[in-house]
Amino acid sequence: MVKDGVTTACVLVGASVAYLGLQTWKRQLHGNTQFDLARRILKSAYSIREAMALVRSPVLSVGEQESALPVEASREHQRAIRLAACNVRWRVVVDARTEFNTVLLEAEVVFGKDVRSACEGLLQCTKELFFAMEDMLGEGPDLGVEERRKARDIGFESSAKPEFTKKIEASITVIESLVRPHLQF
Repeated sequence: MVKDGVTTACVLVGASVAYLGLQTWKRQLHGNTQFDLARRILKSAYSIREAMALVRSPVLSVGEQESALPVEASREHQRAIRLAACNVRWRVVVDARTEFNTVLLEAEVVFGKDVRSACEGLLQCTKELFFAMEDMLGEGPDLGVEERRKARDIGFESSAKPEFTKKIEASITVIESLVRPHLQF
């Protein structure tokens, strides 16, 4: 009788320890998933920021121009060369945004819809930059002087006109505030 009681107690203790171990493992797995996803979404957001900085750089090197469209740089080809080089730069933004959207879908599953709302500002910045570049390169509708100036302020990074850069950084800060708590141990 005592032997059966001890055996039953051992089985109950063993089952309790196993249950608690599984619960701990489950919390750890969930925490690791959140940590990894938070890290990936921030990395993707920073990649978009860096890609947009590359596109907005006012300096277009000769090497970039030649690799984009290796033709003799006559007057009529200057615009085509610049357009091709900007398209090569823009491809980096497209790739970064594609990666970001992929991670964002996974983050929405784990963190909920708030993460999509937090990321909308950064995605909107990429759209604004696209249209500004289009306007600057003459691909968009004809613009007045004020509209061209605004497109240049967005399209070219400048310490004299940092408004768009600040908008990008503010968008990143919103994302950081949402996911940083998941990067804590």
